Amino acid sequence: KGRTPIKSRDLLDTQGKVGEGRYGEVFKCYRKEDKDDRLYAAKKLLRDHEREGFPITSVREVKLLRELNSPNIVNIVDIITSSETENIFILFEYMEHDLNGLMADGGIVLPPPHIKCYFQQILQGLDCLHSRGIMH
Repeated sequence: KGRTPIKSRDLLDTQGKVGEGRYGEVFKCYRKEDKDDRLYAAKKLLRDHEREGFPITSVREVKLLRELNSPNIVNIVDIITSSETENIFILFEYMEHDLNGLMADGGIVLPPPHIKCYFQQILQGLDCLHSRGIMH
């Protein structure tokens, strides 16, 4: 009682949809409260399978990502909930490209040093997960 409804558009300035998966849609955005022009990825959780509450898959994702600390695993910046629409957004660091996107673009040929660097980063990220008993 006495709580002002918050709308995601009051907090986030979305720049368009950049991806979509089984559990959410991802938007490129700015946080309106920030003083700089830092970009974020806002994952809007799809709650098709949940009647009430927070989706269990999202609970697991947030819990694990908050526990991990690796330069090779994306960080959660914030969680934004809208009391008016009941939408939930997980705010991540924004990455301009992902490896899947680079590989899908047939016009980009990576030189061997880049391939080695990416592969090393993948293995370091997996090592971080596996050392904590997490399978991906």
